[in-house]
Amino acid sequence: MAGKRTRRTAASAVLAGAKDGTIQGAPIRPEDGWASDKSVQQAVDAVNNDRKLRAYLLARAKSAKEHMDTHNRGNSQNRSAEMQALIDKLENWP
Repeated sequence: MAGKRTRRTAASAVLAGAKDGTIQGAPIRPEDGWASDKSVQQAVDAVNNDRKLRAYLLARAKSAKEHMDTHNRGNSQNRSAEMQALIDKLENWP
């Protein structure tokens, strides 16, 4: 249908380091509902298997942390330490 707008939903996951040094994930609840276990696993597999994606995420995580550290006005909680944990895992990926 020409002109009809549809709303796309995207699965969201939070990524963190696993004890074995790889990246693990868990669903988060964005506006459109929870991410499925399958979509979370797809995101985790992509990060663990794609060196370029890890490099991209590392650059974005570092930028986000820098922004949190220098412009955290108005936020109820600075999550810089959590971002640093993800940076550490991405930098020291097996």
